[in-house]
Amino acid sequence: MSDSTRIAIVGAGTIAREHIRAFLDIPNVEIAGICAPSSVRSAKVASEFSIPNVFVSPEQMCSSVRPDGVVVAVPVAETKTVCLSLLESTKMLLVEKPLGCDLEEAEVITERARSSGVSIYVALNRRHFSSTKAVMDSLSIDQGQRVVIVRDQEDIRPELVIRHPKKVIENWMFANSIHLIDYFTMFCRGDLVKVKNTNEWTPESPQFMLSHLTYSSGDVGVYEVIWNRPSPWSVSITTAFSNYELRPLESLTIRNSSKPDRNIQADVIDQKFKPGFREQAQQFVNAIRGASHSLPSLESTMCSIRLVDSLYPSRREEI
Repeated sequence: MSDSTRIAIVGAGTIAREHIRAFLDIPNVEIAGICAPSSVRSAKVASEFSIPNVFVSPEQMCSSVRPDGVVVAVPVAETKTVCLSLLESTKMLLVEKPLGCDLEEAEVITERARSSGVSIYVALNRRHFSSTKAVMDSLSIDQGQRVVIVRDQEDIRPELVIRHPKKVIENWMFANSIHLIDYFTMFCRGDLVKVKNTNEWTPESPQFMLSHLTYSSGDVGVYEVIWNRPSPWSVSITTAFSNYELRPLESLTIRNSSKPDRNIQADVIDQKFKPGFREQAQQFVNAIRGASHSLPSLESTMCSIRLVDSLYPSRREEI
């Protein structure tokens, strides 16, 4: 397969496996190598997917197989170290979200990548959901003001986060809320002008937070988050003519005043693979091959990461 696109994988957990499944479904793509802290786990995944090479370090892997692109799917606490170690040995990375434990780590990775000339794309797979694409298609002919309401739920009760390091738990909004907060970057146009927290999140007793976002385009965002209690994730985008509701995020309900509700389920690809992963993999391959692609730019991703930081100012005071 001399003309194939060669992908290398850092990580051997559940998410790494989902990335591998997606890439192997693309014609003329091969997984050239895999590495992870646990060589036993790497070897097991390599055997499962017939990956020919197993390595003990990302640098050794890139030096040996010379991949066209590398997928980084490691625990959050390891993301910064792994990304920085790869900047001298590859030119294109797809990094599983989040891009580091907090804004500071994301900024370090971003600046180092820019100075090294390395293209980093963050795996914000919800941008590639069939439901997300359906909303984008509808909104392309509806240019009026948008009201975007994001309802988030996060849980950091000790029995649920026992395997995570303290720094990751303290910055859980970066590790997990980014899934939801990125919808503002997707759907709200213009620059973020103002963030007003009606009631702020407190690290010592996280319960409920409500924030109002104002954009230069006139679009409005409302962020509601429940902590340590059950509540479903959902996103609502309302224009003068229609309402688009993602609940669950993989499906879409479209409402307007003159037609019956339309319910759109996840497409066949998002049912076969982890939603968004197959399309995301294709877009990464397109980027490697120099073709047009729809991966979010690093600048766009940083907008979402900075928004997370803006929504939780009291977190910075405590850490």
